[in-house]
Amino acid sequence: MRAVDLAVGFFPDCGLAVRRLYLRDEQFRSICEDLLLAQVSLLRLESQTGFKTPEEIEDFRNVLQELKAELRAYLNAPDKV
Repeated sequence: MRAVDLAVGFFPDCGLAVRRLYLRDEQFRSICEDLLLAQVSLLRLESQTGFKTPEEIEDFRNVLQELKAELRAYLNAPDKV
């Protein structure tokens, strides 16, 4: 999966804006890449047995929520879209 596709999946109502920003804005693109990395890491951690703790999983979930909040703020900024 590509980072832009994951971001569109989280914000389908803003799909076109996400794609435009991903192409035009390096900071937005970086947040999307971080979002993908956190999502992949969380899925790997959840699939492991014996080496994870609930706190580790919760940390990754919090990171995902923070990154999604950053993207939402970016999408809501009138000067960005």
